[in-house]
Amino acid sequence: MTAGTDFVEDYDLYLNPDSDSVLIEYERQAGYRPLGNSPAIGVLKHFATYANVRPHGTLFDYRSPLTNIVVRILEIVNGILFNDVLSRDIWSPFGMEHRANILVDPLGFPAAEGGMSCSIRDLARFGLAYLNDGSINGTAVLPESWVHDTREGDEDARNCYANYVQSSPDTSFEGDNWSMYHNAFWVVERNQQFSGLGIFGQYIWIHRPSRTVIARFSTYPIASPSALSAETIRGFNAVAQALILRPR
Repeated sequence: MTAGTDFVEDYDLYLNPDSDSVLIEYERQAGYRPLGNSPAIGVLKHFATYANVRPHGTLFDYRSPLTNIVVRILEIVNGILFNDVLSRDIWSPFGMEHRANILVDPLGFPAAEGGMSCSIRDLARFGLAYLNDGSINGTAVLPESWVHDTREGDEDARNCYANYVQSSPDTSFEGDNWSMYHNAFWVVERNQQFSGLGIFGQYIWIHRPSRTVIARFSTYPIASPSALSAETIRGFNAVAQALILRPR
């Protein structure tokens, strides 16, 4: 999320679903919204219309379409479709209980940045792999070095996130005091707690000191309510602290 791609992910734009903003048009091309009068070009061709607004690697800025580019790279490198990569490398070795779903755009390409869904038990199982340094029931399913890098980060990731916070002093966001965004996780406290989260209140939260994983599906009234999101994280921490203090 430090690419210089010019894409504004401002969820206040949801208040005007008929606008021609890049975000709303992207969601039409992804399949989240009806195409209406828009031609069906899909998310990849829509991405090709974006310019660069800054040098790459200078500032963290969350933009969902960047994840779809990673998905396409995975397909090219592996020579198979993304759903087959996901099944081979994640769903099968992790021992997931249920099938997952992936939304596809009008051309059949997966909108994996937000169009994936699974059962809450399988989401929690995914978190357990990160809690256990890449293992499920003693079997390695992720490289331990990747898990360590995710929660620890590096200087570039921390600097880019700090630049983002400093560049948006008027923006109220519960992540202002967080460590960084790295490897698709929000690192709340470096090496201690980190979370995958989605708009409208979807969470997978890992707290290493208490050995806790919490998976949560929600329906927040708006996409990213700062106060409600911060309250949720405080609730997670209260559960973790109670577990730490519980007599053994």
